[in-house]
Amino acid sequence: MAQSSLVSLAILKVNLDRGNLEYLDYLRPFVIEALRASPSGLVTESQATDYLRDTFGLRIPSRAVLLTLKRLARARILRREQNHYKAVGPIPDTGFVASKARAERHIDSVIAELIRFSGTTIAPFASRDAALDALLAFLSEFSIDCLRVYLQGTTLPPVTTDDKALVIVSRFIQDLARSNPERFESFMVVVQGHMLANALLCPDLAKLPKTFSNLTIYLDTPVVIRALGLEGEARQLSSCETLELARRLGAGTSVFSHTRDEIEGVIRGGADHIDRADGRGAIVMEARRAGKSRSDLVLEAEKLDDLLAEYSIEIRRTPKHIAEFQIDEVEFEDALNDEVRYFNPRAREFDINSVRSIYVLRKGVVPRSLEKARAVLMTSNSAFAHAAWKYGARFDASRSVSPVVTDFSVANIAWLKAPMGAPELPAREILAFCYAALQPSEPLLAAFLKEAEKLEASGGITARDHMLLRVSVHTNNALMEHTLGEKDELSPERVTVIAEQLTAEIQEEERARREEEEKRHVATLTELGTLSSREDTMKKRWFWRAHRVGRAIAVICDVLLLGAIGSSYFLGLILTPGSSNWVRFLPLAVVILAVSAATAILGFAKGVWLPDIHGKIRDRVRLFVYHCAMRVIYGEEGADLLPPG
Repeated sequence: MAQSSLVSLAILKVNLDRGNLEYLDYLRPFVIEALRASPSGLVTESQATDYLRDTFGLRIPSRAVLLTLKRLARARILRREQNHYKAVGPIPDTGFVASKARAERHIDSVIAELIRFSGTTIAPFASRDAALDALLAFLSEFSIDCLRVYLQGTTLPPVTTDDKALVIVSRFIQDLARSNPERFESFMVVVQGHMLANALLCPDLAKLPKTFSNLTIYLDTPVVIRALGLEGEARQLSSCETLELARRLGAGTSVFSHTRDEIEGVIRGGADHIDRADGRGAIVMEARRAGKSRSDLVLEAEKLDDLLAEYSIEIRRTPKHIAEFQIDEVEFEDALNDEVRYFNPRAREFDINSVRSIYVLRKGVVPRSLEKARAVLMTSNSAFAHAAWKYGARFDASRSVSPVVTDFSVANIAWLKAPMGAPELPAREILAFCYAALQPSEPLLAAFLKEAEKLEASGGITARDHMLLRVSVHTNNALMEHTLGEKDELSPERVTVIAEQLTAEIQEEERARREEEEKRHVATLTELGTLSSREDTMKKRWFWRAHRVGRAIAVICDVLLLGAIGSSYFLGLILTPGSSNWVRFLPLAVVILAVSAATAILGFAKGVWLPDIHGKIRDRVRLFVYHCAMRVIYGEEGADLLPPG
């Protein structure tokens, strides 16, 4: 089942590459295969849903399957007979066999590399099935968690695995990104397929606006800290790409004034601990890794407003308390305590204030989609988002769209609206997640440092070794490598090994040799990355240019249509002076009847109705302009970069 699920995700990505399809169109080949497999040549909604689950390993809601069957019926591929659907003629060839073969090659190459990599860890996978389950569990972490489908979360089937496996997969993906770009691309095929599958959980996404023009995204403190680069490059690239795409789609990005104060306090707290032996935390460790001093962090805290403006993040005053839209803060605090472990009580107060503020800004509006929610708080803490969703599930104002959503949810939904406009986003989201997954938990880190203290007291390690374990930027990596994040794997012997490893790494000759090798390796990857980045940037630029041209042409068509209708009225006044009213309105009636007839023909023949014409014109022009640009740049090979025009 795991193999089938991964192959199905890869096929979804292949369908994405074929053109500017709507979400439900990605499901069409799977539903047609369900019909092909039916001995009677008939298929029902429930039969197709079960077939997708049992054969392809995708748990697609029956409503999405039913909508796909209805679309096939409107296209005259199927015919409805009571509750069954039957092919009108020969079942069309969807190219499914070839797509499946390509998808399986991607999966096999990734799994083979994963099994090989796991053999270098303390817990190698015992079988291919174990490796498949681990990869499936990793992908299941990425789901849209702000819609009504929260409890389902993913199209993938449930699997049983442990946290060690997730750490191994995270280390494996980081290794692929550094040393094996080809295999990393194979893995990203599956990731993007899963992001597409998330849309199938909620087929209403296809009817939603293509922009976030009516939405303001308020950022939680950790999201801003990452966007400013204070927790490393991987997280910064992910956050900035998500925010940029959201802004391109029309969303505003802001922080509440109380969140701004919290961000400054967090940065100053990092500055106070950077020179202390017990100083930990992501900001402290990243500052040490980057060679920053206490004064550097203090300066960033003082220039915070300028930094926020540089990243197009607006500071907005926290709204006042309005009794009509207030939350039960005591009850919500209890919900937070059930989900989130706070080390700083002030952080809980800031979170409660942020959620309260979102309810005030919505002012009783009952949003049915993220695009119409007016305001939402974006966080990187999924537990916080879950607590807010559980609390808000009882109220109309947040039953469909939680007041708090995760950054991945926003990234996924935004990417679904314009995947060619942000080609790097999925990879950056994955690498940011891997970086986070490879940071030791607070309990593990506390147990490790306590064990180090015992070893120094008993003479097992020197005071210098103990200090090195506390302050070295490599301690976290070494700790995760030797324990895979499991506290039970920690032992005095492993602490000694980690100390010896870190000591060896700081020896001058060894360090110089490793730095030289790393420079050559980084130079090669940088050159490859620069070439790839230039190409992606160029494609993204032309995509947005083509989008603007398509939108302008669609507006012109609207104006011409309205002009034709208006001109027909004045034509009637000019040509029939003194005539009765019905004669004067005759040209206008003829034009309106012609437009109605044309749209009716398009509607029944192509499924394109009058409200859809504007969007269809925009999308077709956008695709044509982009296609022409790629041909000019790449020649005839440019046709392979786009679906046929």
